[in-house]
Amino acid sequence: MKMTARSAKWMDTVLANCEANTGRALPQWVALAKKARVKDSKSARGWAKEQGLSAVYQSALLEALFPSKDGDDRETIDAQYADAKAALRPIFDALVESARALGADVEVLPRKSQVTLSRTTSFAVIRAATKDRVDVALKLHGHEATSRLVRDPKAMKSDPSHVVGVKAAKEVDKELLGWMRKAYERAGPKT
Repeated sequence: MKMTARSAKWMDTVLANCEANTGRALPQWVALAKKARVKDSKSARGWAKEQGLSAVYQSALLEALFPSKDGDDRETIDAQYADAKAALRPIFDALVESARALGADVEVLPRKSQVTLSRTTSFAVIRAATKDRVDVALKLHGHEATSRLVRDPKAMKSDPSHVVGVKAAKEVDKELLGWMRKAYERAGPKT
């Protein structure tokens, strides 16, 4: 699974503490899961949950049992923009192209239901929210809301604080790109 450097460091700590937190090191959990003959990710997650593993350790076990392949990112994105949401793909493509233009350090990290944009830390999340709208969630804590840049009142400090709904590729405009740039700059290295 692709991760930001910060997330990878966190995962290293999680794995280092696996035995202390779960009673077994990750390789021992892998051996037990194989002995239980889990066949796929769904059955492995169910088995791990039955063993009392937290979601973090379930995910680590799944990655160890069924490692992500190079082509998985494309397939993950294709699945998000399939069927009723296929018409939203040009919006997604325009958003990612614009994000990559912000700097060579932009990472595009697909997840099952969304794509995270990251630098040193994440700065945006792109999600096909409905069949006719893509939401761009931005980390802009303290930024003034507008009729288009809507504040998320439930956002915690580590969450995106504002959301912009985009219904057409032409709405990936100068205003939206300005907000994306501000979020990108805030997520960058401290000088």
